[in-house]
Amino acid sequence: MQYRFSRKVTVYFVLTVVLTVVLLLAFIERSSSISSENQQLSTLLSTMRIIHEQLGSSPSESDVIPTVRLFSTGFPRELFLVAKPEENVCKMVFYSKMGAISDEEPELPASFVMETNKLAPVGIIPRNKAKRTWGTPLAAYCQSGKYVIIGLVPGNVLKVEREYLLLIGGVFLAFVIIVAILLGIAVSSELTSSLRKFLEGVQRVADGEFNFRLDESSNDEFGLLASNFNKMTNRISLYNKALQDRFNELKNLSQIVFQSKQEWQQTFDNISDIICILDEKFNFRKVNKRLAALVGTHPRELIGKNFFSVVMGRTKPSESSAIVKCRNFKTSFTEEVTFPHFKGSYELTTYPLYDTNENFYGIVVYAKEETEIKHLKQRLSQAEKLATLGGFASGIVRELDKPLGVITGYVELALGKEELPDEARTNLEVALQNARRARKIIDDLVLFSKPLVPTRNQQNLEELVHSVVAKNFSDELSRIHIDNSVKLPDIFIDKELTGIALKNILDNAVWATRKGGEINIKFSLGSRSVSIEVSDTGVGMLNEICQRATEPFFTTKDIGEGTGLGLTIADNIIKVHGGNLQISSEKGVGT
Repeated sequence: MQYRFSRKVTVYFVLTVVLTVVLLLAFIERSSSISSENQQLSTLLSTMRIIHEQLGSSPSESDVIPTVRLFSTGFPRELFLVAKPEENVCKMVFYSKMGAISDEEPELPASFVMETNKLAPVGIIPRNKAKRTWGTPLAAYCQSGKYVIIGLVPGNVLKVEREYLLLIGGVFLAFVIIVAILLGIAVSSELTSSLRKFLEGVQRVADGEFNFRLDESSNDEFGLLASNFNKMTNRISLYNKALQDRFNELKNLSQIVFQSKQEWQQTFDNISDIICILDEKFNFRKVNKRLAALVGTHPRELIGKNFFSVVMGRTKPSESSAIVKCRNFKTSFTEEVTFPHFKGSYELTTYPLYDTNENFYGIVVYAKEETEIKHLKQRLSQAEKLATLGGFASGIVRELDKPLGVITGYVELALGKEELPDEARTNLEVALQNARRARKIIDDLVLFSKPLVPTRNQQNLEELVHSVVAKNFSDELSRIHIDNSVKLPDIFIDKELTGIALKNILDNAVWATRKGGEINIKFSLGSRSVSIEVSDTGVGMLNEICQRATEPFFTTKDIGEGTGLGLTIADNIIKVHGGNLQISSEKGVGT
């Protein structure tokens, strides 16, 4: 993969290359100049040797004296001149591109002509020993009397050249190293900055900031890396969103499952019948509160215990048990059972349980108490019988009503005759009494057999009670006491039906106190109701008889004393008025 530098690093790199090339060209140019100068110096040296040979004199070490320290393009080079010590005058000739470069203006003879870039004397400059002369020398000679001595030491020149070249190379190398360091720092800074941004992005994404994006505008590897990083974060963001959606979905499902489990548990516990779940060994896996309450413990205390040991009082189950047959045959069974520790009989039904792989793993046991069901069945059967009897009684009433009316009429007519013998009168009065009793039975059967539809009118209940007592129980007024301390408002009732209900209730009270006792009637006023309490101090009833007091045709009286319909009719009349009849009694105390 090819790396592409950023714009700033590229600029640094280009500037470094340009400066390096410029320096290299300057070095090459200077090297060429030095080579040219060395060639000229070699020529000068050859010339000086020829002059030495002609003069018959050769410079010795004592003749070599440093006279000038010279610089070329800013770099030093030593030039040595040779002269006899006894001479007081030593003059130098310079060729210079810069012109005269000594401290004093040279006096040039007219015979000398300045020629550029050639090895030829251009002037004679007096040497000032107290000062140094600066410039670029190409040739020099000394003139003293009859002869001229010119000297130049090649070794020193080459030494200076080597030092010069080493210095130039060292400076160039130092420059290249410095530039490389600066370029490395720039590249490192650029790389570090990009890496820092990249690491920051990685950290922010790791912290959950999946919407973070890197700048991918740079046209280099970091731009490509940023682009791929952004694509990765996009995919991570989408994947995270999908995970979040899935998490929310699972969370909602978990809440639904939890709520369903709670609803199932509440339903399971609130069932008023016995229900439990057993494993294959008939040990409890789940128990509802009803069964635990009957056992006298908490449901969790029964988990793991054996059903037959806890409920049936035996450790070994019967093979004919519906629970055992459900396990053996993997189907539902029903049986009627009695539990030793529970009252009543129960209808027990079992259901097999299967897992998702259709493997049998348990039994659901449901037991409903049959006592109430039997009672309801009995009441239903009795209601059916009463309905049949009511229809039959209605037909009988229609058939007996007219003959009974005729008999009653003739008896009353016969009793109206004054010449009637006493015995006959007595017999007729007995006949009339029984005819009237038969009439009451017929009236009771009519009230019992037909639907009651009250015609309500505004009535005063206290006045109605006094009227019923005065009309029907005039002989018992000494034993009937009415408490008028509570004043009742008028209420909407059917006067005739309510009077019949009161008469039937008082009939039972009078009969219960026939051997002695008092009857008390008092009123009470509620927020939305009125009550009449009729109490007596008669013979009273057992609780079993009291519970059946309103059943049709149920009576404890002797034959001919009652039909067992009085309280039944009273109860029906009170119910159609939206009220209720409550009876409590104690044997030997009263009702």
